[in-house]
Formats: sequence, C-alpha cells, structure tokens
Amino acid sequence: MLSIFKLIRFPNLLLITFTLVTMRYGVMQPILIANGLNLELSSVYFALLVASVVLIAASGYMINDYFDVETDTINRPDKVLIGKVFTPNAVYNAYIVLNVLALILAFYVSYNLRLYKIFFIFPLTSGFLWFYSNTYKSQFLIGNILVSAFTALVPVIPVIYELPSVYTKYKKFIVLEDLNLKSIYIVIAIFSLFAFVINLIREITKDMEDYEGDKATGCRTVPIVLGIKASKIIVGIMHVFIIITILCIYKYFLLYNEMGKIDFMTMTYFILFLCIPLAISGYLIISAKERKNYSKASAFLKFVLLFGIIYAWIL
Repeated sequence: MLSIFKLIRFPNLLLITFTLVTMRYGVMQPILIANGLNLELSSVYFALLVASVVLIAASGYMINDYFDVETDTINRPDKVLIGKVFTPNAVYNAYIVLNVLALILAFYVSYNLRLYKIFFIFPLTSGFLWFYSNTYKSQFLIGNILVSAFTALVPVIPVIYELPSVYTKYKKFIVLEDLNLKSIYIVIAIFSLFAFVINLIREITKDMEDYEGDKATGCRTVPIVLGIKASKIIVGIMHVFIIITILCIYKYFLLYNEMGKIDFMTMTYFILFLCIPLAISGYLIISAKERKNYSKASAFLKFVLLFGIIYAWIL
C-alpha cells in the first residue's frame, strides 16, 4: 500500500484536493454570500469533479514514472518502483483505467450541467500530461511550463463549473442589484498565478537536482542547456520576483483590515509562512553544492504553496 501511495504522490493529491475545496469554500462561497448569493453546484457534482482532477493527476504521476525509469535509476535508484515493485504493464494499465474513469466522471458532471465545452479541458490536460512525460519533459522549458500550467489550472476548475450555475439562477437578481463578481475571478487568478510561479521554480529546481541523470539520457532541461550557474540565477530572480509581488499585494490590497487599521496579522503571516521560507529556498538553491540542497529547497517551496493556499481561509 505504501508503494502505491509513493507511485501516485499521495501527499500531492491531498494538496490538490485541499486547493479545490479551498477555492470553492474559502474563496467563492464568502464572496457569493456577501453579495446575497449561494453556491449552486451540488456537493455530489463537486465531489465528482475533485475525484476527476485527482485521478488525472495520479495517472499523470504514474505515466511520468513509467517513462522516467532510466533517468530515475541514475538520479534516485533507491526510489524506483517500476520494475521492482510494479511491472511496467501493470502501471500502464492502471494509468489507462484511471484516465478513463476520470474522463467519465468529468463528462457526467459536464453533461448534466450543459457545460460541454469545459469538459474538453480534462482530455486535453490528460493528453498534455502524457506528452509532458513522454516528450516535453526532456525539452527546454516546455515541460516546466506545461506542468506548472496544470498546477495553475487546479484553482480555476471550481470557478468555471460553479459560476455558470450561479449566473443562471440569479441572473435577474444580479442585474437588478448590479452585482459585480469580478472579485472572484481576481482572487482566483492571484492564487492561480502564485501556484504557477512557485511550481515553475520547483520544476527548474528539480531539474538541477536531476542534472546527472537527465544529461545521461539526452534531456535538454534548463540546467543542461543554460548550465547550473545560469539556472541558479534565473531561479534566484524568480524568488525575488515572487517575494516582491507578495509584499506589493499586501501593501496595495491588504494593508488595512475591515476596521481600517493596519492588518499586522496578515503581514506576520506573509513574512513567517511565505517570505522567509522563500528566502531560505532561494539561499539553498543558490548555494547548493549537493543534490540534497535542491531537495530541501523544493520542500520549502511546497511549504510556501501550501500556506499560500491556507491563507484563503484567513482572507
């Protein structure tokens, strides 16, 4: 059982689930209630959407390991599961089953909500994850951007399935009261961009960690094409960018609380749980001389991503 959890990256699946739940109940619901509206997507449909996203992610991790056996044998031989614990055929067949089940669930929800066009996000995502693992991952920057885009898509899923139902039911009320729900899109977009940048940093960091194995198998990742030193500079600049962005968001949008006083709680939260861990991550990467330094930095970045999402419940 433990090996299965490792194969599907169970902690990552929990984070994806938490993100979906947070965007719906921690972001959308409070804004809708403040405007006299309610969530309209049934809990059953939402649960099926969560299951579909999680299944696609799990299958993506599986097919990634399926194609990465040679590279992983060099980079982390003690963690290779395919060929030792699971046969390649078993993993591939499980990948197919999970994808089919995910698409069935997504289609069922989309069909019942008459959101046919949105459904195609799921097969497209599944296809992109396949090509990422099979081809794009070994190409310069394309794979990093692709998998980061999938991470950024996760916060958006609850919005694109929820709001059409809200607009349908409350159309007259929204027009009559001249309600503006753009704040939902803005907040979700901020979380989505945050997830994209943090994950992009993590992807390049992992490529630096896997430099030897990737080079031996002919990959053209950012560290291999530009070199480790240049990659460190790029990642360092990205760290500075995200820290400055966080501080700017606080200064221009969150400086004062509802009582008109300076919000020291948010400032403290941002510094302790976002800025300091980001600074530590950046330092670990720039000063890294061993693979374990990159691994530690990656853990700090995942910590930042988690607490960035948790903030939605405080917002």
